[in-house]
Order: sequence, then structure tokens, then C-alpha cells
Amino acid sequence: MKGTIIVGRSRRIVLPKEVCKRLHLEEGDALEITVEGDSLRLRPRANEGVGLVREGDLLVATGYPSGADVGAAVLADREDREDQLAQAHATTRAQGVR
Repeated sequence: MKGTIIVGRSRRIVLPKEVCKRLHLEEGDALEITVEGDSLRLRPRANEGVGLVREGDLLVATGYPSGADVGAAVLADREDREDQLAQAHATTRAQGVR
């Protein structure tokens, strides 16, 4: 995913909705910034031992996330998978395969 963001007043930036959805970012989440040469790298600040892992068809939370909404992350993942299935189905129908 690639895009452009604009530095606004008070040097504020706004992340695109798609980026926040993909990274499960919510208002108030902390981002870590690293300067690498003439580039910036933004990463969500992770709690040690906390994460989401896929086990088969399930998305499983590891650790105990402080300030994270695991339910929202699972719903966003489910929506992404449903979108992928819908696109695959539409492509199959367009090709005349049943």
C-alpha cells in the first residue's frame, strides 16, 4: 500500500482510513517514528507479547493488549476476507464459471 499524506497546521498528519483499518489503528494509539536517511518510518507501538495470529481459519489474540480493541481487529479481518471472497466470486461469475 502506498499513498501520500500532507503535513498540516501544527505539523499534524492524517493517515488514510484504509491504512488505519489495515493496521487496526484507533484514535489515541501511539506510533513510533524512525528517521532512516531521508525517509520516515511510522509503526504502531506494540506491547510486548501482544499480537494477533492466524490459527487455521481463526484469528487469535496473544497476550493482553492494553488500549487495543481486539474485537474491532477481528471484525476488520473478517470484512477483509469477505471482500476477497466477494471479489473472487464476481470474477468467477464474469468468466461464466458456475
